[in-house]
Amino acid sequence: MKALLVIDMFNRLDFPGAECLAPRAAAIAEPLAALVSQVAGEGGAVFYANDDLGPVSASLSSLKQAMLERGGASAAIAGHLPIPAGAELVNKPQHSAFFETSLGQRLRALAPDEVWVAGVAADLCVLASAVDASMRGFAVRVPADVVASESEEKRAAALLLLRHSFKLDTRPWRGPGGGVRESAQSRQCVSGS
Repeated sequence: MKALLVIDMFNRLDFPGAECLAPRAAAIAEPLAALVSQVAGEGGAVFYANDDLGPVSASLSSLKQAMLERGGASAAIAGHLPIPAGAELVNKPQHSAFFETSLGQRLRALAPDEVWVAGVAADLCVLASAVDASMRGFAVRVPADVVASESEEKRAAALLLLRHSFKLDTRPWRGPGGGVRESAQSRQCVSGS
């Protein structure tokens, strides 16, 4: 059985650098939605781990509705993401989905064969969550084609670190390469942003 952690995809995108992250997050929303549906259809566990956004974070449905009502990129991304039966919300107070949450215990009770970590940002919350999952003894995969960062350089550096330093599987979920398609807007964001 597989467990999928979807990190920070229900997102207000109201922070410095969000203008660079938004088009990249939007580019992975559709393939990530297909992955969520596949994992749930195979009987796997789906967890949406998100920054705690207060009252709108009371449930997955209220969180998704808040993003849809927000409009813009937040709504476009949220509109793709399914909430399958049994999917769980993890409100995270910091970067890692494991920090001061019950996620570790919940996963231990499920005993998945593998924990997949996807979403944003590859170089921060995805990275921290994947490393924490690995330190807890789970077999971890971070599919390169369903993670994004503010720049391609940051995404690539995070995947390289996960693959070489932490020995995690970063093969794309489907197809060779797994690159996130660049839009003209996203190409304007460079590694220093």
